[in-house]
Amino acid sequence: MAQSGDRVVGIGYLRGAPPLPGLTLDVDVDPDYRRRGIGTRLLQALDAAAGPHGFATQMAIHERFTGSLAFAARHGFAEHDRSSESALELSAFDPDAYADATQAAQAHGIRFVTMQEVDSPELRHRLYPLANQVSLDMPSPEPMTPMTYEQYLDAWLEAPHSRLDLLVIAVPQIETGQESHPIPIGATPIGLMRLDTR
Repeated sequence: MAQSGDRVVGIGYLRGAPPLPGLTLDVDVDPDYRRRGIGTRLLQALDAAAGPHGFATQMAIHERFTGSLAFAARHGFAEHDRSSESALELSAFDPDAYADATQAAQAHGIRFVTMQEVDSPELRHRLYPLANQVSLDMPSPEPMTPMTYEQYLDAWLEAPHSRLDLLVIAVPQIETGQESHPIPIGATPIGLMRLDTR
């Protein structure tokens, strides 16, 4: 953290983003204090913290932040890949447009619930392999490494930004009408969708 008197003017931190390899680092400096070397010093401190442990570091920067892209390039970072972002404007969203798909899923004995509705230690264990399986679909310049159970809990369920009310699970029904646990349906590993509000 960088301070000017009592004012925090910059912050840097390292975080894991399993199953992505290495650590993602973030450096943020108050616009009024940029171009004074604060970001560079924060970056050097983060690099020093990660280096002895052999962790590779990466930055995730939106293309609209041209100053941040230039900062990263000046400090030896090179672009590995680009990801796309999709957003849903909830005020304009019409769920009725998807009623046929929902009815088709229900006709096949599938219903959708949130993790908040059905959370249990057993369910967390049963979702772990599925979370690893669907994570393999994430674009990455490096091969994806399966998460440990602890990494899965940290990244999906227990992180400060985790919202169990936004983790949607497809739940097949068993013949008695009781819930079974979320499992891949047929050969397609459907079953989990994490909605991110960050």
